[in-house]
Amino acid sequence: MLPTDREELRARARKFVESAAFVQHYDKKHISARQWYVGQLIRCMTIVGLYRGIRGILDSRNQAFATVELAEGYRQLVDSGRIVQCFVVINSGALHGNPKACAPALMIASLAGTDEGDAVAKNLFIQIANRIHMEQLEGPADEAVQAMIANDGYQAFRKRPLPAEFTGGREAHFLDVHIDNELLRGNGLFSASEFYYLVDPSRRGLILQIPQVDRNVPPTPSTGG
Repeated sequence: MLPTDREELRARARKFVESAAFVQHYDKKHISARQWYVGQLIRCMTIVGLYRGIRGILDSRNQAFATVELAEGYRQLVDSGRIVQCFVVINSGALHGNPKACAPALMIASLAGTDEGDAVAKNLFIQIANRIHMEQLEGPADEAVQAMIANDGYQAFRKRPLPAEFTGGREAHFLDVHIDNELLRGNGLFSASEFYYLVDPSRRGLILQIPQVDRNVPPTPSTGG
C-alpha cells in the first residue's frame, strides 16, 4: 500500500464541513428527535405498521438525532479525529443503484490512523471475504466474527473490537457508518475507490465520511438541530 496523504484528506474534510454539501449529508444522516418519534407514532396508527413503529421507538437509543451540538462536533472532528481507511464488510441494499442514497454499512478499520493500521484492516478484510463470507470457517475465532457480522442492526457510531484470536493480537474494529453515494466517485458504491473516514476512537465518538471528490460548493451557515 502506498503511503496515505492524511493531511490532504484532512484538508478535503475541512473544506467539506464548511460547505453546503455537508449540510445535505448531515440532513440525510440525522433528523430531529421530534421528527423521529412523530414518524414512529404515525406508523403505529396502522395495523401493518404497528410492529415497525414500536420497533422504531425502541430503536431510538441507537440513533443520533440532529442537534446544534452534533453538527458542531463534526466540525471539531476535522481537527481532532483520526483518518482511517475503511473496508466494506456488509452494506445496505438501499445504496445499490441510487446515486443520492445515504445508508448504513458495516466497515472494518484500524483506529490507529496510520498506514500500518490500514494495512492490518485490509488483510483482515481479505480474511473475512475469503473465509467468513464464503462460509469456510476455520475455528471459534471465525465463528465469533461471523456472529458479530450477523448482529447488523445499525447503532450510531458503534465501534466493536475484533477478537484478538482473529486479528493475531493486532487492533481492528468493526464500525457502524453511513455511506453517502453523493460523496463517492461515480456517485455509486461499486464505482467508488478507497473509503476514508474521520473517527473519534472513543466508544461513542463521531464518525464522518470524507468525500472522494471535491464538489466545489460554496460555504454555508452552520447546521442547526
